[in-house]
Amino acid sequence: AARYHGNPYVVTPQRFSGDQLMAYVSLNWKNTAIVYGPLHTYFSMLLNLGAGEGITANIIVFKGAMALLHVANVLIIWFILGFIAPRRQRLGTMLYAWNPIALAIGVGGGHNDVMMMTLVLAAVYLLLKERKWAGFVFLCLSVLIKYISIILVVALVIYLVSRENGRAARARELARCAAVFLFIVVLLFLPFWAGTKTFDSTLRNLQLNNYSSVGGLLSFAFGAVFEFVLRLPASLAATFGSALSKLLLLPIFLATLWCVPRHMRGWGDIPDCFFWVTLVFLATTSYYMPWYFLWLLPLIALRPWDRASKWSLATGTATIPLGADIHPF
Repeated sequence: AARYHGNPYVVTPQRFSGDQLMAYVSLNWKNTAIVYGPLHTYFSMLLNLGAGEGITANIIVFKGAMALLHVANVLIIWFILGFIAPRRQRLGTMLYAWNPIALAIGVGGGHNDVMMMTLVLAAVYLLLKERKWAGFVFLCLSVLIKYISIILVVALVIYLVSRENGRAARARELARCAAVFLFIVVLLFLPFWAGTKTFDSTLRNLQLNNYSSVGGLLSFAFGAVFEFVLRLPASLAATFGSALSKLLLLPIFLATLWCVPRHMRGWGDIPDCFFWVTLVFLATTSYYMPWYFLWLLPLIALRPWDRASKWSLATGTATIPLGADIHPF
């Protein structure tokens, strides 16, 4: 988009095989269109235009941008805790700021999860200040960095709708939220819109499974039963195994997504609500990489230092060896 003026949602990197950066593109990404939101794309275009064509300059600029956003996250967490829990301000801030996944993988790997969480944390801060629509907009913008934060948008909408009295009032609130969200999405996607092809790569990514996730482990286990016990063809066994895993785990996540926001007592419960929704999603997903822990880590920093915080922090941080990004460090 920045150099060749192509649409990165339909044009893959292999089209530009002569570019010097292609030597550093992994095989999986050579023929894959972008799987992130348009706000990520605009930001990356600006960084690339600033860095130029040099490989080293691009590395420094992209990782440097994530370093600055990491510092921004530290400051937002500091201000949030100063507002809701001053006694936990130092501990909570350091839990995020010094975590090795945040530093070595988030910043060191230049992952846009850091940027997504900057917008999520800004949204949390605004919501705690009872600035509902400003917080909602920032949360919507986070989705257009990396789509996963849509689960937090849904959780917030469920809370906003559930606190209204009467069907008509709830319908109006739902319509307002949907209108704001769709307006932001359409506005930012418009320059890249290519019909349903815009989301082809993203939809293919939803089918990924790996051994580092609960859903992935169940998928492989069920697939093995279908293949070696029931003697089904390997491809069919893998499909059935994945479907059965999702059938078992998806209701757990959906029940959490529905129930947790409805039990909120006020804006002060927003961090805890987002924590539980994200935690259960990570525990039921079929694909997990260590930098996904960055979705949960800032929310751990904002909540009480209880058993759930301790175990989720320990378990999430322990996944760091699974990240290829740690090897150069």
